[in-house]
Amino acid sequence: MRKSWDEWIRWVTITWNKTFRNFSRKLGFTAKVYCVWQEWNARIFVGMSRNLNLVFDQIEGIITSSIL
Repeated sequence: MRKSWDEWIRWVTITWNKTFRNFSRKLGFTAKVYCVWQEWNARIFVGMSRNLNLVFDQIEGIITSSIL
């Protein structure tokens, strides 16, 4: 049985929306973990620390560059 064009569009919209939402959540979480780990290592091994806003900017940059 073939699906109509409207059924395909409905299915794709629902499926991709959920997939993109899940991808965005996972990407955000991994970007946060990576940046915190990187900051932790810099503080312990190099003796450097960054401003909190710079860490947030890095997280935002990772997420933005991965989505685009």
